[in-house]
Amino acid sequence: MSIEEAETWLRENHKDFITSIVEEKYSVKKILKVEIEKSDGGTRTLEIPTVIDHIVQQCMYQTLKALYDRHFSESSQGRHIKR
Repeated sequence: MSIEEAETWLRENHKDFITSIVEEKYSVKKILKVEIEKSDGGTRTLEIPTVIDHIVQQCMYQTLKALYDRHFSESSQGRHIKR
């Protein structure tokens, strides 16, 4: 699903989508695995979530960041909680 398709899908399905998350019924979809060649001749696997799963991840990240970032020291890089 493209971002444009996701936008349309979310407009049409946002109520059911939000309900599935709130009621803990949402499940992550199967990810796309792509092999990428490395400069040394080997390969590594790149795992790509669906657009909808990425939106969920970003929502969670932004919510948690807003809650917890203010507790960290500017110089801690997230290692020590500012008391």
